[in-house]
Amino acid sequence: MTANRNESMACLLHEVNHLMLEHKSKALKKFGITFPQMLVLGYLFENETQNVSQTMICRRMHLKGSSVTSLIGNMIKNGLVIKNDNPLDGRGQIVSLTEKGKGIASKIKDVFIYIDNKTVSVLNAEEVETMKRLLLKIRMECENEKQEKQLYV
Repeated sequence: MTANRNESMACLLHEVNHLMLEHKSKALKKFGITFPQMLVLGYLFENETQNVSQTMICRRMHLKGSSVTSLIGNMIKNGLVIKNDNPLDGRGQIVSLTEKGKGIASKIKDVFIYIDNKTVSVLNAEEVETMKRLLLKIRMECENEKQEKQLYV
């Protein structure tokens, strides 16, 4: 841990995340969606062949059910997604992209690749791969800690 709190890993990761979100949010304005909506669109787009439930979206996005319910409700109002009964489980519903949602999801992928590449352009290829590997390692440890806390609560 560094003596300067502003140089701690948590603060640096938070600041970088915040700055990247600002850039991405600006890019999303022209599509009329928010960053969390983009995450849902991307998840549904990548898992189009699966029956995706709201519970699966909650787990993937690390959000509470009420937050995802509100998020999905707004996306339904905007014509981005629809909910249908789950053919495998009559008690549940699945969330699917509409044609409008598919169109936006395919367009924003290129925008985000551009922003990500621009963000890491100060790094060489080896540094980018090292950074990805280290961030994945940190994320896995954070997820393990979260799991352990749930076992002891």
